Amino acid sequence: MDRTDTGERRGDQGSLRASNRDRVLVALRENGAISRAEIARRTGLSRSTVSSVVRDLTAAGMVSEGLAAAGAGEKRGRPAVPVTLDPVAGVALGIDVGHHVRRVAVCDLGHRILAEREAAADVASAEATLDAVAELSAGVLAEAGAEADRIVGAAMSLPAPIDTATGMIGAPYLLPGWAGVRIGDEISRRLGVHVRVENDANVSVLAESLWGAGKGSSDAVYLKWGAGIGCGLLIDGKLYRGARGTAGEVGHVTHDEHGKLCVCGNRGCIETVATAQAIIGLLPESQTGRCSIAEVIRKARDGDRTCLRALADAGTAVGIAVANLCNVFNPSRVIVGGEVAQAGELVLGPVRRSVERCAVRSAADAVEIVPGVLGGRAEVLGTLAMVISESNIFAAPG
Repeated sequence: MDRTDTGERRGDQGSLRASNRDRVLVALRENGAISRAEIARRTGLSRSTVSSVVRDLTAAGMVSEGLAAAGAGEKRGRPAVPVTLDPVAGVALGIDVGHHVRRVAVCDLGHRILAEREAAADVASAEATLDAVAELSAGVLAEAGAEADRIVGAAMSLPAPIDTATGMIGAPYLLPGWAGVRIGDEISRRLGVHVRVENDANVSVLAESLWGAGKGSSDAVYLKWGAGIGCGLLIDGKLYRGARGTAGEVGHVTHDEHGKLCVCGNRGCIETVATAQAIIGLLPESQTGRCSIAEVIRKARDGDRTCLRALADAGTAVGIAVANLCNVFNPSRVIVGGEVAQAGELVLGPVRRSVERCAVRSAADAVEIVPGVLGGRAEVLGTLAMVISESNIFAAPG
């Protein structure tokens, strides 16, 4: 064997070790604290290889092993010892700005929430909202004991598509007070760290796929159904944004081309018949008053036939849009969240029936339509998931 052959073999072995290391780090970034056996299952590496990589990463101060997870002691045999990215390595900052509530959370790289706060929101003015978000973020970071130099990444979600070419709202009619604002630049300047800005449904599909109802599914749709109707698309485990970041605006699929005018300028979009406000608008004047969607849902559960019908009609309309998604993307799971989703089977049942009726048979058979489990925290958890999954703090040098 000559020196060249020896060098090539050493190079191959080095590349293999680096590849194994990266696979283990990805598994830890995506799953938080998990056992060596679980790392082996998720990466396809042998247990001995995983043990060797974990030893090397521990010696390098990149990961740590803790006590058995809660409940593990109840199982027979030796409890699993979780491995996690070293908590002192850094923190992620997540921000969600909704129509009514803003939330901020900080977590370590082992997915442990260190601090979280929420406050009432008014998104009419971009400048006022971003100032309030910066103030709330500073308080949460202080509560978590996290200095600015420990932030490995930050992300913020908004209830509108973000144009990836301009950094501005991709549909200005959704948030008129934000038109022309380069949102990422503005919030980054206020916080002193780079902040990535993303659509709320997009981050929600990441959260539900990592910690919630979409776990184990690499092809999933998160349908956010409330003041608007949008969806996040996960295709082959990756977020799909489209050419300019506006993929998933399912609320503007045409339901009736001769229907009501929509805020987008078209007629008969799904949003004209199925948002929270549109559902309330279906009720007789005597029932609307100061009625909220939560009140409509409560009355429907108590047997009010008008409220039941309003929710069912909205579910049927949304189901047609979901059937189109199934035909185009063929997801294995559609996760439904948002204010209207709190109605549960009162809307999910009609959605499923529309999908059964309108989707290609193989697509309808393949999909599960399930409620989200993260509730109002899906967006802020999704921003954290985005930061953790895309963080390259432990990337190999070179």
